[in-house]
Amino acid sequence: MPLRGLGSEFEAIADALTQTPELPDETITDADWLSDFTHEKLIYPVAEYLDFPAIEPFSFEVGELIDDETFPPSLKPDTFTVITFAAQPTGPQLEPFDFTIATLAHSSETYQWEVKHQPGNAHRFIEKLPDAIQLEMISIPGGSFLMGSPENEPERRESPQHEVTVQPFFMGHYPVTQAQWRAVATSLPQV
Repeated sequence: MPLRGLGSEFEAIADALTQTPELPDETITDADWLSDFTHEKLIYPVAEYLDFPAIEPFSFEVGELIDDETFPPSLKPDTFTVITFAAQPTGPQLEPFDFTIATLAHSSETYQWEVKHQPGNAHRFIEKLPDAIQLEMISIPGGSFLMGSPENEPERRESPQHEVTVQPFFMGHYPVTQAQWRAVATSLPQV
């Protein structure tokens, strides 16, 4: 709703807002525009909260500008070598692979054993040994588990039950062949 429709008080406000003031045609000289302003000291209270040191005035007795050929010192060209390093990840380069987990389960409906298949995935790397022999290693993630028998287990043999943490490690995907063993054993110093 426009201001004019709200009553006489608001009509006066609407009139004042819509009137364009007339500006003088005179030209303002350099310092004339400053004469109408009053100057007050500016205070920045935010400095108190930020723990800034107080700004304090200082004075000096004599200041002298030296026009000397030694100042500023001349800049001399210099040569230098830039060496760039490409960051390489540490450890072996892992690649993902898929596999199938087979679980033997007894069915309570058919009273028979069934093989259940479930997809899985892991990471591996291939260690290149001498004489073009390869050793496929699987990444085993670290984790924690509870080791030992629970207290209520009959004929309990492993106690006390405790948490064990295993760091990540690598395990051979297949049993080690004689050729792999020879390649590793001959590349190591005598023990």
